[in-house]
Amino acid sequence: MGVLAYATPFALFPPAQTNLASGVAAAIINTLTPIITVIVSHFWRGSKKANRIKSAGVMIGFAGAAILASLALSSDSDSQLWAI
Repeated sequence: MGVLAYATPFALFPPAQTNLASGVAAAIINTLTPIITVIVSHFWRGSKKANRIKSAGVMIGFAGAAILASLALSSDSDSQLWAI
């Protein structure tokens, strides 16, 4: 869990920040944190499963993250795609 949730993302943040505005990166990270938490906890053995409300929240949150990413891509698409 530590490698999946902490080590990999934090190793990828510095190279991504060279091509992405910090506000966009923070917005995407803050949006995806609860989404990933719900998804991982649904499949984690012995934890709470996602219900309809949680699933709807994940879908709405993912749509919001996609909107944030698409707005960032519209300004300078080639250099920011890999970072997002």
